[in-house]
Amino acid sequence: MSNNTNSADKSRVSLSYGIAYALPTLAVHLLVAPIGILQGIYAKYFGLALTTIAAVVLAARLFDAITDPLIGYFSDRYRARNGTRKPFVVAGGLLVIICGYFLYVPPQGVSSLYFLGWFLAFFLAWTLFEIPHLAWGGELAGDSDEKTKIYTLRMSCLHLGALLFFVVPLLPLFESSEITPQTLEVSVWVMGLFAVPLLYLCVKTVPDGYGVQSPKQQGLRQVLKAVLLNRPLVIFLTAYLFMGIGAGMWLGLAFIFIDIYLGLGDKVAFIYILLGLVSIAFSIAAFKLTVWFGKKAVWSAAIIMAAIAVAGNALLQPGEATYGYLLVLAVCAQAGFATALVVAPSLLSDIVDYGMWKFGADRAAMYFSVYTLVTKANAAIGAALGLAIAGWYGFDAAAIEHSAASVFGLRLGIAYIPAVIILIAVAFIALLPLNARRHKAIRRRLQAREKAAAAQSISPA
Repeated sequence: MSNNTNSADKSRVSLSYGIAYALPTLAVHLLVAPIGILQGIYAKYFGLALTTIAAVVLAARLFDAITDPLIGYFSDRYRARNGTRKPFVVAGGLLVIICGYFLYVPPQGVSSLYFLGWFLAFFLAWTLFEIPHLAWGGELAGDSDEKTKIYTLRMSCLHLGALLFFVVPLLPLFESSEITPQTLEVSVWVMGLFAVPLLYLCVKTVPDGYGVQSPKQQGLRQVLKAVLLNRPLVIFLTAYLFMGIGAGMWLGLAFIFIDIYLGLGDKVAFIYILLGLVSIAFSIAAFKLTVWFGKKAVWSAAIIMAAIAVAGNALLQPGEATYGYLLVLAVCAQAGFATALVVAPSLLSDIVDYGMWKFGADRAAMYFSVYTLVTKANAAIGAALGLAIAGWYGFDAAAIEHSAASVFGLRLGIAYIPAVIILIAVAFIALLPLNARRHKAIRRRLQAREKAAAAQSISPA
């Protein structure tokens, strides 16, 4: 049995446990969060066409459709039998270092097959870390607000990791502050230095979480039933998908838009550092906002603000004069998405409890595997869609001058279409049936079920 047999509902999660749990995401997401930048680097410095990169990203997502649910399935089985998810977290974190090196430090004359192979390997390693780690976070607390606190700490570390990536180009090691293949290589080494000690601290000090309800059956039919018949889960994932596709289009083209079209390549590192600080601030603010207004209201308001800001990019023109307007729009969009990315996993953890109550089994990692799959799929679909639209209209990342048609395609991919897609998510958020009051009722029923099962197990035969 794990080192945490006491119910997480009886006490608050200590801040030290929460921070130790969250810290490995700082190292892992130092390389994961700026993956959209990497796609732009492969286009600008290694000569891969935008349509080729789009095809590679979509192919990788088909691979994820198989691997993500499998990792969730085996993580749940291992947790049910051994009471922990820690081996998955450690293995995934270490493999991210290895695969990240080959993806971020490619050889000269890199091919699309090389990009595809290491892209697949990198995301498989990240999945091996991400799904069990997300599920583990929800198991550290039973109270809905405590879950939000845990994911607030996690998302803050995630954004801090991304911020560190954009600090690297500002180091005196480089001639300019632009993001180049050389800065990518240094980032991998920095990530490796952080990852090992933070993973050790996490698995050594953080408990495994509250008691698990082992499913009586683990067949594919039962797993699919637990996913497809969970109405709150289906609605949640639909909302998250629309939000993520829109965000993915914006993020996937952001580097190309800022560096190549607006001509502000020397400002990219500073912009992303600022956005990292904004993300951390609003991740922390999200906790209090959800306590005051509820998760659904905060999520809806956040993405409405983000959609308006994303649409505003269509008004920007090349040159230094547009820099201030770009900053305002980027800050508003990032604040909205950062808030949403705290609320979403916390709300999903409540849905995990609903699924445990309804189906009698803890399938947290399976639910989070679908969430992670959708996270990667919507980012990939969004990035691929944005890149493809810009490519179809003839936008060339290597060109010096751009036609009116190609610029329209770029704006269509980074502003007009993503703003509309993001707003569709609000309608689905409104349909979600769970709130704080209903979640507390579910937790009470789960605790009563656990007590009854414990009493039955110790009663004389």
